[in-house]
Amino acid sequence: EAFIDFVKDAESPEGENLVKLRTFTKSYGLPGIRVGYILGFPEAFKSVRMPWGIGSTGVAFLEFLLEDNFEHLRKTMPLIWREKERLEKALGVKSDANFFIKRVGNAGEVVEALKRLGILVRDCTSFGLPEFIRFSVRKPEENAKLIEAFATLKGEQDF
Repeated sequence: EAFIDFVKDAESPEGENLVKLRTFTKSYGLPGIRVGYILGFPEAFKSVRMPWGIGSTGVAFLEFLLEDNFEHLRKTMPLIWREKERLEKALGVKSDANFFIKRVGNAGEVVEALKRLGILVRDCTSFGLPEFIRFSVRKPEENAKLIEAFATLKGEQDF
């Protein structure tokens, strides 16, 4: 459930034979810190836990979470949900995370065309999806620029 905060009105399944892996850092845009937790069967995971503890940056982040009482998430997630819905409608994509993968034909060509328009997206060829690009939910003005760029390219590309 690393990306569950990005799902509006998400429902997490319940059950005694269920293990949930959660992280704080995806929701806060800090994936490199790697601070998360496990719910369910904690004894089973002690033997496979990574051998290092949380570093000083992770500890500082956890201290912030405790002081903030998740207020930052309560304020920002509705903004992200709104922009996700906007991108979904405008670009015909759907995602339960804070990023999208879109089929565009030749990803390399589309990446270069978008780059010329001042937009950087990820070519998914390196993980076996040569017809797809990946892009994230951004600020409203940045998302507007992406939507406009796709409209501009629509006449040039078939996606």
